[in-house]
Amino acid sequence: MRIFAELPDSVIQDFDQLQVALLAADELSPEHYRKNFRHIKKADSENYVDFAFKMPNFFKRWLQSINLYDDVDKLRQTSMMEHFLQTVSVDLKIWLVDQKPKTVDEMARLADQYVALRK
Repeated sequence: MRIFAELPDSVIQDFDQLQVALLAADELSPEHYRKNFRHIKKADSENYVDFAFKMPNFFKRWLQSINLYDDVDKLRQTSMMEHFLQTVSVDLKIWLVDQKPKTVDEMARLADQYVALRK
């Protein structure tokens, strides 16, 4: 609550600015939310219905943190790019991330270029 008290009224009254300020203060980055979603597991004390009920909340928080909650095409691209990166070598993955491709097609072209240049 200390963080909230220190924010100017103009930020408190604008939900988007408030959300950004609070997340930044708590260092809750998109990567934090992505990891939470990807690593969620059913607790021994909960049933599967309860587990399935809380999964969408973790997913929604992640998507909202990267401004994709209302953009299905960006979500599709992000999901495919994430999966693509899981299929390549560590060196290629690092290089691709550094290139900052915006689509999976661009990522694939860059990957082919990387491989061709190293043959």
